[in-house]
Amino acid sequence: MKLPFINHRTTILVLMLSTIVVGWIIVRPAVHAQEKLPAASGHVNDFAAVLDTASKDRLEQILVNLKQRTGIDFVIATVKSTGSEDIYDYSLRIANDWNIGASTSPRKSVLFTISGDKGEFLAQISRGARSDLPDGLIG
Repeated sequence: MKLPFINHRTTILVLMLSTIVVGWIIVRPAVHAQEKLPAASGHVNDFAAVLDTASKDRLEQILVNLKQRTGIDFVIATVKSTGSEDIYDYSLRIANDWNIGASTSPRKSVLFTISGDKGEFLAQISRGARSDLPDGLIG
């Protein structure tokens, strides 16, 4: 028995929309988990806990001296995992959130992000720092 007010197009449309909504509900919690970025705490941000205190202090002092001599704010961020997100996207979000290494920033800054689980790393370099750094070093 066919009902007069239900047609095949409407049924297919409802199934497609419900699939999209269910997919969004399943994927959305994972996106929320990655939205919270750690706050910056100096030049060396060891969120993966891979550096001992002496190494972290030494690196911090080197980067403070670099900023005093060149004006370039160089920040290192180590993270345990970027989740399912690509290292480029993750480091770009940190750069924009911290305003360090953001390409639109006129400040001279570099953000070096290291992911512990995948062994990946990437540098985000601001427009102001690009002019002072050699091309071979940036690449």
